[in-house]
Amino acid sequence: MSNISISVPEDYVDNMEQSGENFVSVTFRDIDHSIPYDYDYYDFKNINFIVKEIHIDLDYTVGDISKASTLGDIWKVLKKTREWPSYSVMKWFFEGGAIRPYFKEFLQYLKIKKDKTGIKIMIHTSNNDKEGYVSWIKYMLEQYADVPEGTIDGVIDATTAISYSRCGATIKHIDHNVLIFDDKPWNVGPFNQAIGVVPYYQHVDNAPFFKFFDKKLHNTLAQVLNDDEERYGTAGDDYKNDQVFHYILEKLDKTLN
Repeated sequence: MSNISISVPEDYVDNMEQSGENFVSVTFRDIDHSIPYDYDYYDFKNINFIVKEIHIDLDYTVGDISKASTLGDIWKVLKKTREWPSYSVMKWFFEGGAIRPYFKEFLQYLKIKKDKTGIKIMIHTSNNDKEGYVSWIKYMLEQYADVPEGTIDGVIDATTAISYSRCGATIKHIDHNVLIFDDKPWNVGPFNQAIGVVPYYQHVDNAPFFKFFDKKLHNTLAQVLNDDEERYGTAGDDYKNDQVFHYILEKLDKTLN
């Protein structure tokens, strides 16, 4: 095993090693603690540059959608397919509270700005798109928001990361003209290009999913999904009055105009 030199700020990682073909092993370390873990610190008041790209984090920023991965995997196994489920299958989930209120209006607004100014819209996540999961979520979000496919230009996933925080999330290194919305803004560099978004948690009842499968499987499915929710801590609280993206829309319109 030999050392490899990669140009990364020293505060992001302790060391990096290369092992095997195209594989990088990274020592976990959080961004310098001089940058506060305080959402109020990551606000629009820091934005003093021309925004040419909008990056959007997924889990707990767009919504409480991590369960979609489990639902999709169940679908593929039981339906014996490699295809992720269609929006008609997943509509109950995305429209039942998994997506944050006002995200639809947010994406529709970005589509209008994109048509007028050419601004680029990207998903930027710590998830892995190896099996097309992130690309599938991208399409689901476009369907949910009733915008054309391709409104979101693409995805940046964990395979592009060269450093990670101790919580396992990727450290997101972004260009100087990018504005990103993230529930872990302290994992973004430069820090003054991140808008902090308080995490969104919302339990969505799984019962509508069961109708797509034989009744003999319903109890097993319920147990699997309940165990998944306990493992990942999906909240039972009602966040449907969340105003975060409503606030973002107001501030973003002033920022981009």
